[in-house]
Amino acid sequence: MTQLHGSQVVLTLMTEADVDAITAILAEPQIAQWWGQWDRDRVAEEFTDPDLGVYVIRPLINDKPGPVIGSAQYFEELSPDFKHAGMDVFLDASYRGKGHGADVIRTLCRHLFYDRGHHRIVVDPDARNETAIAAWKSVGFRQVGLMRMSQRGPDEQWHDSVMLEALKGEVS
Repeated sequence: MTQLHGSQVVLTLMTEADVDAITAILAEPQIAQWWGQWDRDRVAEEFTDPDLGVYVIRPLINDKPGPVIGSAQYFEELSPDFKHAGMDVFLDASYRGKGHGADVIRTLCRHLFYDRGHHRIVVDPDARNETAIAAWKSVGFRQVGLMRMSQRGPDEQWHDSVMLEALKGEVS
């Protein structure tokens, strides 16, 4: 789907027209500490292919989409014996704490569960990212493990990730 509607946000597949806004958001210190350094070319190359499931997030303002405030993307394991999806989300710091992030997660989960046919969604934020972990848990994701030294951070060091998951029907 090219557009997904939540109660506070609308998600649209990312296009070249969104690259500058997303590049600027990725440069925010609160996001760069987890996502690292991104330049315009890298964002354009890795985020604008419509088959990749990368969406831009826009707040609904008077029932109309506002400016780009972040991105959400999903990944799919399509093998019938292991079928599930994963997600990543980042949101402009000025929109945090207002329910937009939870609405993004719910909206993309609904798409993955009901439109894409998944029964399970997993996420693996850096174990130090308490804000992200709290956001996932607030909508029904449960911590199921800790993956030791599973991802290299922008500091070039290996860091632990928290494995969280939600099954169909568990996201509130």
